[in-house]
Amino acid sequence: MVMKIIKSVFKRGGRVLIGGLSILFAMMFLLPMLLVQGYAWLHSDSAQGFVRSYIEQQAKAQGYRLEMSDFDYNLEEDNISVARLDLYDATGLLLRMKMVSLDLDIRALLVGDVDADLSVRDIIFYNEQEISTSYSISHVRAHVDATLDDIIVGAFDVKALYRGESISTRSKFSLDDELLRLSDVAISAPDLRGAGIANVHLSNNLARGTFSGQLDKLSFYKHIIGAGHELNTAKFDITLAVAHGKQNASVRAKMRSYANKNFLIAVRDIDLDMHLSGSTLRVNSLKARDLEDGTFEVSGDVDLASEAVDLFLKAKHFHAPKGGIADGFINVDLDFKGDKTAYILNGNISPEKINITLPERFTQAIPEINVETPKTRATDTQNMGQNITLDIVVDAPNQIFVRGWGLDAEFGGKVKIHGALADPQFDGVLKLQRGRYDEFGKSFNVAKATLNFSGSIPPNPIFDILVETKTGDIMARVGITGNALKPSIKFSSDPALPEDEVLAHILFGEGMGNISPFQAVQLTQTLQRFTGHGSNGGGFDPVGLLRTTTGLDDLRFDADEDGNASVGAGKHLSDKVYLEVEAGSADGSGSANIEIELTPNITLESEIGQDARGGAGIFWNWDY
Repeated sequence: MVMKIIKSVFKRGGRVLIGGLSILFAMMFLLPMLLVQGYAWLHSDSAQGFVRSYIEQQAKAQGYRLEMSDFDYNLEEDNISVARLDLYDATGLLLRMKMVSLDLDIRALLVGDVDADLSVRDIIFYNEQEISTSYSISHVRAHVDATLDDIIVGAFDVKALYRGESISTRSKFSLDDELLRLSDVAISAPDLRGAGIANVHLSNNLARGTFSGQLDKLSFYKHIIGAGHELNTAKFDITLAVAHGKQNASVRAKMRSYANKNFLIAVRDIDLDMHLSGSTLRVNSLKARDLEDGTFEVSGDVDLASEAVDLFLKAKHFHAPKGGIADGFINVDLDFKGDKTAYILNGNISPEKINITLPERFTQAIPEINVETPKTRATDTQNMGQNITLDIVVDAPNQIFVRGWGLDAEFGGKVKIHGALADPQFDGVLKLQRGRYDEFGKSFNVAKATLNFSGSIPPNPIFDILVETKTGDIMARVGITGNALKPSIKFSSDPALPEDEVLAHILFGEGMGNISPFQAVQLTQTLQRFTGHGSNGGGFDPVGLLRTTTGLDDLRFDADEDGNASVGAGKHLSDKVYLEVEAGSADGSGSANIEIELTPNITLESEIGQDARGGAGIFWNWDY
């Protein structure tokens, strides 16, 4: 898509500009040339057909076909008008003008001066059909002042509206035979301004000159390039030259930063150096940095005619696009080659460090990551990806860190990315280098852990992790399986016990028959949470229900080793006052505590026990 837009700009945009200038000058300087035939003859009936034919012949000489409807000119009112004017080249319709009116001061022409005003209600530019729809400029107003001699010298000023915003250009010019010289050129458009000079040979539409400008942002132009682009100040210099009968152009540009939300790209300090010779676009260098210390560079050639590509991409310590669960730094060495029938992107990606953060809860209600799949991609992007083949090896001997769910582990291995860009496949295995698992207040040994990649985008690895710990007379095990979007957990043991028995041993060091009723509630909640049936999954949560019903801020149930149960409840009475009450089955175990925040660093606490004895204290704390 990008290549086609670039191709269109160079292939058709230049012809539209030069063609429009040719017709404009043909119309403006037609009458002075015909004055030698006699002023009276211009009022005759045969003159109108001659004038129209002359303008059409001028366009044909430049390689264009001109069609006009309702052509008319009125010398009494010094006016030429056309209801519709269509300009064609060999590829088709380039532009259409509606309601064209040219006012000329005939008395000024008699003494060799041009004072002309051109107005056009609409100018519609047409691109090749596969690229985009047409673009329309309205309310065009142009004024030209010139002196007629062997060399025509003057200036023009053009103003118009594009999508409701003002655009304008002005320039001084001289026309000597077929050489059009433009100087003091100034162009202004939304978020864009530029200036330069150019010499255009109207016989072959080749130009020499320089142009410099600044583009502040891209939001106005999203209807052309698409949404998601964010640009901060791009300054550019364009040099036009002619070599061996071909149009050459050199472009140097510097940009402060660029971001694309759709592709999770954010770079800064962008430096572009490229050269166009005929249809060959050579990217001498495209350098950028990420938002940290990483670098990114592209170089190579693109043939705009055949759409052949030979590009090289390198990155060092580059902050990879941050997705929903992964973040890290990579080194990249890739080649992109081929023509419009088939492209291949191959090479190596070497991660320096990748962090994968897993969801905090093992529940089937884990929200899915918002990943753009091939079915939801834009049509142009999908079609482009169909003829791009991937052959990339992600080689990461270590430093692939997976954290979450109590797991903190380092993996290493290789993953191959292959297939079409529109539907890439990921195949490979990352194996455990080292790690630990902490959950339920205990540390587990990691017996095995692998991440298996096999499938399409998004790269969603399959987990096979087994951790174990000795509790009492059994070896309790926790198995983590499934993928990052739908993880699952299972409990097992040696000797074999039901899952609730295994979890009871892990939590309390005892079997189901020896735990208190309150511990049974806690066990049920924990098992439901880890098997996908907890409160997040729609299951019954009695403690949460009581907490919600009573309006308490905290509600807990505990039991000690002797089986004595206790209930604690807490409530904020105000932003600075917190009351906590605890009652237990053991004698004298009840208490009430009130906490008052005097300042952000000073707290007053008072406690009264069941035996009416109490105490108070002032506490001071400071965070370093």
